[in-house]
Amino acid sequence: MFRFRVRKADIEGDLREKFELIGKEVVAFALGMFSMSAVPQRSGPTWAQTEVWSHQDPAMRWLQEKRDEDARQETVTLALQLFAVFIAVVALVVSAISLDRGWAAH
Repeated sequence: MFRFRVRKADIEGDLREKFELIGKEVVAFALGMFSMSAVPQRSGPTWAQTEVWSHQDPAMRWLQEKRDEDARQETVTLALQLFAVFIAVVALVVSAISLDRGWAAH
């Protein structure tokens, strides 16, 4: 659920750039195809489909890295939100204590 560490995919730099260019959704879709024969013959596979299909293992590792990055972002966001709530509660308690002391003095 909470992830702070990203499992970095050990893939070549140019292949990483291609996957970044193609995008997570297209890489996942191309990996999810049963085979290249599932592509209609009249048009043939796209460049992106061919790249992903010919590099399936690195593509899966790259997608795992991207999922880890998304999970880490969610974890950091949640931690920051909880910290903001904590600060608000502390400020409220301090304000209530100082207000109570103000009433007691009168």
